[in-house]
Amino acid sequence: MRNNKEPIITISSNKKNLTCVRFLSTGERIFTSSLDKMLKIYSTEDMKLTHQFKYPSPINSFAITEENTHLAVGMTEGTVLIKKRNAVVNDEEEEKDDDNNYKMPSFLT
Repeated sequence: MRNNKEPIITISSNKKNLTCVRFLSTGERIFTSSLDKMLKIYSTEDMKLTHQFKYPSPINSFAITEENTHLAVGMTEGTVLIKKRNAVVNDEEEEKDDDNNYKMPSFLT
């Protein structure tokens, strides 16, 4: 039997302090943000990193709408960047996009 005080898993891929952690409303992904300017997305099935996005400033917090259509990221210099979900057909098209830093991953479509 598992001890309830023991963590299920530890994620430690960010280089600076985490500022926010959220589950996608479907439970399929975990999002983390950090002072290292990174928003990272992990699969809850195997806890592997699936996507990562670098922002222009350290991230204080972020939010995702319940419908997973919009992402709002609050940064330390006082700006909030809001992005709408892309209608990306597949991951190959997502990778080809030049402005990939702020695009929503295709699994949110």
